[in-house]
Amino acid sequence: MFIHETGTFYKCDLCSKGFMLGSELKAHLMNHSREKVYECNVCDKKFPNKNSLQQYLNVHTVGKYYMCNMCGKIFVTNG
Repeated sequence: MFIHETGTFYKCDLCSKGFMLGSELKAHLMNHSREKVYECNVCDKKFPNKNSLQQYLNVHTVGKYYMCNMCGKIFVTNG
């Protein structure tokens, strides 16, 4: 289970999204510099590339998912 209070936490200064690894934050920051042109046809959320959109579409089509209100990551269990 991901525990925010005890983990090393890298936070994006632009959107406050959190990451466990500095490399994850670095990859995330690249998304802020790209135009988000791929749009979800279910909820209108936008993504910078087609792969990100395709991964996200599983949220709408496969089972129930839970989004962390601290970091925005999506999980299959509510922990």
